[in-house]
Amino acid sequence: MRIILLVASLICTGLVQAEEGKGDYIYSWKIVKRFKITETSPYKEHYRPSMRYTMLSSNKNGSDNRFCAIGYQLENGHREAIIFWDKGKKIISWQPEGVDFSGYIEKVITMTRPSIQYDSIIPRDKITMGMMAAYAKEDVDAMRADCERNGEVITIKAFATPKACEEYNLQDFDCIEPLLTP
Repeated sequence: MRIILLVASLICTGLVQAEEGKGDYIYSWKIVKRFKITETSPYKEHYRPSMRYTMLSSNKNGSDNRFCAIGYQLENGHREAIIFWDKGKKIISWQPEGVDFSGYIEKVITMTRPSIQYDSIIPRDKITMGMMAAYAKEDVDAMRADCERNGEVITIKAFATPKACEEYNLQDFDCIEPLLTP
């Protein structure tokens, strides 16, 4: 019985300490700077084709799509953009830095992963140790508010599925080429 209480005590202490040392929102690190993806390289050169490809690959290109995007630089030097995409029901962690954009597929595919599905966002008090991937709704809501306040709302207009995308693989150049131009 004492061993069980000791283990439970250590687990609870570890959880409290992890919570106290946690970074901002969903991060393990603190945010030291925010930036706009439409003004910062390499984001500004690639966000529009990447968003269009993301819409196309999810069959959401038939109507206008609204994205809220904000760039974060963390205290460890890592930079990425967080993109809230309501129509796709996901939060995209976009990390184009260090990507070789010389190939046509790299110009569009970088935004397709990794992402957080909206159904894995749950209230903190409902998260259990057995969950593989869950994000506290409170952290995500605060990050969303930060995006609305300090980020950018980007609307990508509806567009027809390119003919080549109907006939070929979505990673074929003839399918992707029309997405590279506004």
